[in-house]
Amino acid sequence: MGGAPPDLKMFRAYDALVALKEIEENVPFQPEEGWEVKKANGVQPTWFDIWDLGKAHARLGQKTQQREEMKIGYELCVKAGEIHRTAEASDRIMLAKILSNVGEVAMGIGDSHFLAEEKEALLVWYEKAEKPLGESYELHVSSLGPMKPLAGWQAGTMAHCMVRLERWPEAREYLALALRVECTKDSTTNGSLIELLDRVVSCHQELGDMPLVTSGKPQLSF
Repeated sequence: MGGAPPDLKMFRAYDALVALKEIEENVPFQPEEGWEVKKANGVQPTWFDIWDLGKAHARLGQKTQQREEMKIGYELCVKAGEIHRTAEASDRIMLAKILSNVGEVAMGIGDSHFLAEEKEALLVWYEKAEKPLGESYELHVSSLGPMKPLAGWQAGTMAHCMVRLERWPEAREYLALALRVECTKDSTTNGSLIELLDRVVSCHQELGDMPLVTSGKPQLSF
């Protein structure tokens, strides 16, 4: 029979936990990760294996505040993207997702340097984030169109990078793109809209043109 075990369907969480522990005791098997199985059998990992491993290293490094783990994750994600370009050149959306991860991990590493007040190092990593994030946005736009949710999401991510680089006019433009998509989606959420508006206001504060916003003459072009 398919689906969840009966105990879980009936929300009998404790009984289900006891049952799972009993299974584990009687079947002491710890499955290997897919890439480990391939490695043990002399099979080269795919770009997806490398990407998956890179994301795992990045998450671990962020959670444990270990910058070197995050750097390993970054390099693996970069490698996955390089392989994907050749292996599946026609899949532009998947490449966009990989590149987005590359940029996000780079920003995370930059943030760790920001917390350590290491200005030169943080700028290096924020600059490393810009190119893959920008390419990811362009791939989303060229493949899906500028008004698709994924394009809007990526515009918002690109704005995060521009804010970190203190390039406020560019951040403003990417936020305008993200806000335009959010306002025209079929399922606009209040939380997302409020977050974007808050970021727009913060950006205008940095630009010093808040009077234009409050006078009803915002510089956001839709």
